[in-house]
Amino acid sequence: MKQLKKSHLVTFVGLTASALALSAGIVLNNAEQQHQLPLADVPDQLSMELTPVTAYGPAECHNAYRADQIELKPNSWLIQFPNGVEISAELLESDTVPSFLPASPQGIIYSPAQPIGVSEGASIFAGHVDYAPGQLSEAGGEPTAWKHLDAVPACTDIFVANEAGEVYQYQSVSLDTYKQSDLPEEKMFRADGSANAYWVTCSGPEVGDFGGELQFGYEDNLVLETELVLPAQT
Repeated sequence: MKQLKKSHLVTFVGLTASALALSAGIVLNNAEQQHQLPLADVPDQLSMELTPVTAYGPAECHNAYRADQIELKPNSWLIQFPNGVEISAELLESDTVPSFLPASPQGIIYSPAQPIGVSEGASIFAGHVDYAPGQLSEAGGEPTAWKHLDAVPACTDIFVANEAGEVYQYQSVSLDTYKQSDLPEEKMFRADGSANAYWVTCSGPEVGDFGGELQFGYEDNLVLETELVLPAQT
């Protein structure tokens, strides 16, 4: 199996929003996003409508192909929940911890991993679970769109657009937490095998752990595993 270099991604995901806010040269600019509520409304409304699920997987899913019905900005993702709620975020490409870190709720496409939508190997996306101090409030800590990965049930549709704006569809098959130093490397960092994408953010030891004593000191990662959905063969 072809393994990919992974140390930079683990370092990136392990950083907390407060640490990033104190780093030199960080620009905290919230870009307008499609399919997402105004930033000031995101934390309260989504927290009321989306409830964390328990860890699951592997799930066997047979979702109908719908990517040709979805329009997204290039380098962005969209999750459509069963209750009708949608969340999304934009993505910047990065092969390491960049000197410019995207403001929440933006995240990164880990560029050494496989490109979006390829037929083999794993793509990886990562973003902050909370907003840094000074973004939405002086204290910070409000949940971003990435926090609500903990509410994604099995077999949920997730759509991702690449740099050219081509939209690909994935279905959620596994959700779990891992120590930041103990990510499932053989599954995530590979260039062959089944076509999967992994969404990564900070968490506590259990799915749904957020805020409180954990705030800005997370030691675990939430990992949402998805598999590529292809159009039916004719």
